[in-house]
Amino acid sequence: MKKLLAAILLCTVAGSAQTAKKHSTTAQPTAVSDAYAKSAMHVVSAMGVEDGSTEAAEHIETLLKELKLEANTPTEELLTQLLSLRSALHHLCLRDYSHRLALGMPVKASLYDSGVARDIQCFVAYEVLFKANNSKTDWNDPPTACALPHPL
Repeated sequence: MKKLLAAILLCTVAGSAQTAKKHSTTAQPTAVSDAYAKSAMHVVSAMGVEDGSTEAAEHIETLLKELKLEANTPTEELLTQLLSLRSALHHLCLRDYSHRLALGMPVKASLYDSGVARDIQCFVAYEVLFKANNSKTDWNDPPTACALPHPL
């Protein structure tokens, strides 16, 4: 069940990326506002330190709702959807990580095998992009750390 849900989420993320590419061929702006970038940076920072608790998940959900309200361009709307899907997938990875630890698997192997380490690399890459946010920031392609295949 978990693998099916992860596959659905990954397909949706890939579909969002393809939609972003289709939108980018038209003359729509791909920049994001400074206010949006600051809020999005806060979201990816929170996702990067999420511990899997209900409180952390609720906090991130609140931040994503606020980010959705701040999204004013097609690019910002797509990024908000992408971050929301990434958050859901990361939450599944955290559950898998906890399950692996409960079974007595090594911490480092569990961190990588569950996908948590890859997610954190992805969040850091987005944080760097949101921090730099300028006219040269390419929002049409996900950071390389996010484009790698996911273990789930």
